[in-house]
Amino acid sequence: MKIPSLLTFILVIQALPPLVLIDTTFSSYEPGPLDYNKTYYWRVVAKDGRSGQADTGVLSFTTMHQPGTLKWYYQTGDAIWWGMSPTIDDGNIYFGSNDGKINSLTPDGVKRWIYSTGLSVKSAPTIVDNYVIVGNLGGRMMVFNKDTGALVKQFIVSGDLWGVSVAVDEDTIYFGGGHYDTKFYAYSFSNLHLP
Repeated sequence: MKIPSLLTFILVIQALPPLVLIDTTFSSYEPGPLDYNKTYYWRVVAKDGRSGQADTGVLSFTTMHQPGTLKWYYQTGDAIWWGMSPTIDDGNIYFGSNDGKINSLTPDGVKRWIYSTGLSVKSAPTIVDNYVIVGNLGGRMMVFNKDTGALVKQFIVSGDLWGVSVAVDEDTIYFGGGHYDTKFYAYSFSNLHLP
């Protein structure tokens, strides 16, 4: 046998003007369509019918941006090839492009720093601690200060580093040699100091 709830609820959802639902026994509510990118405030007061009540206080949520709406874009000097996925760390965005540059942007698409590597960057950057690690088509695996973009160290190999992934374990950086290079590399990553 199902026992009906003795609780009643007062629900207020507000995004000016307020929508008020008073004295309902439903423990859930479907508000229908809400506006995109809007903050709504809500509050629930639960009453037990014997002068007892609990109040959530005023809480809020913000709806998502409208799907498919362009938030911003950043113009590079050349194409961003497939396999050159961005890397995000602390909200900041790091990526390479065919113009040979490593780019660092804020979450709002504002340039933090750019480093010109000289040749196309067709690999996704890897973030380790305070470093950005990425290779270019000249066979240069480079380590940058992630905050300033200063070059900290580089390793030169014989192949083009195109689509090369990097892994770091304790004090060693590992990566394959890329196109036309049949070697797998392990370099010491210890004793790097940020400039």
